[in-house]
Amino acid sequence: MRDDGAMKAVILSAPGGVENLQLTDTATPEPDAHEVRICVVAAGFNPSDYKMRQTASTVDVPVVLGGEVAGVVDAVGAEVSEFRVGDSVCAYLPLKRGGYAEAVCAHVAFVAKKPETISFTTAAAIPLAGLTAMACVGNGIVDANTPVFIAGGAGGVGGFAIEIARAAGGDPIITTAGTESSAGYLVQTLGVSPNWIVRYDQVNDSELTTASRSLNRGRLFPVAVDLVGRRMTKLCCDVVAFDGCATSIVQRPDTEDQERLSSKSAAFRFVSLRARAKSGDVAIWPEYKRGLTVLLDLISGGQIRLPKITTVGTLSAETVRSAHQLMEEKHTQGKLVMSIA
Repeated sequence: MRDDGAMKAVILSAPGGVENLQLTDTATPEPDAHEVRICVVAAGFNPSDYKMRQTASTVDVPVVLGGEVAGVVDAVGAEVSEFRVGDSVCAYLPLKRGGYAEAVCAHVAFVAKKPETISFTTAAAIPLAGLTAMACVGNGIVDANTPVFIAGGAGGVGGFAIEIARAAGGDPIITTAGTESSAGYLVQTLGVSPNWIVRYDQVNDSELTTASRSLNRGRLFPVAVDLVGRRMTKLCCDVVAFDGCATSIVQRPDTEDQERLSSKSAAFRFVSLRARAKSGDVAIWPEYKRGLTVLLDLISGGQIRLPKITTVGTLSAETVRSAHQLMEEKHTQGKLVMSIA
């Protein structure tokens, strides 16, 4: 940290376009009793970042966005005993955003130690997408020989979801792609068989359900996960099995979809990763640390492979604007990260 108590950060000065993201000097944060301060080495980008930029109210700004980081602890709160200055960590930032900066403070419940075998760049790409995927298909939701349908496998969450389901023994794991590029990414980076990819750009809505089920020998799926929204939400409600569960991180089912689910006695889950932190008691927050630790162990142990991670630049307004534009225009596969010296 600088001697004058200031740091560099990219601040959202007003809701709206990327031109409102500006690099500036701001005060270096001080950790509360149960927080650590992290000297940020790398920060991840997620679609929720640009959505917050677009929808923030005037009372929310100025604010530093960014929901996941990796770095080195350089200060600890008075009640913190599990971390020490010098520890390498990664963190999810559900309440206090601030990843687009040289330093950020995080409650210890959202922080996990980084294994030496995982780089800071890799660690910064894991928390938000990885934990979201874990909520969708992990924690016993998928087990051996469970057919799984994942709409949107080429995205950051999708890549983790495919790998977590695969590690749990899910079979077959069917996913979707809307372009030749996305299909190629699924095959080459994530090892998905071309025979298990539904090209929704090549069939109309009336054929999507049949095309998806045909890859599972005509059967419905006990687990169907929507990571895209719109027609993919409807598709997941169509292909979920009797007494199965359709999950979305994007939108809830409309009346027609609800009736379809009801006719199959199927459940619907809307996953909001922030819910436990935003609405739950602090006593249940350590579930984030537990999940993050499980993910880091799976990755460091080679049990799951990572989605593609692209470093888009160093801390600057230009880097953040570019990342937001790429995500908004759906030109990303895997995860985007920036380095912070």
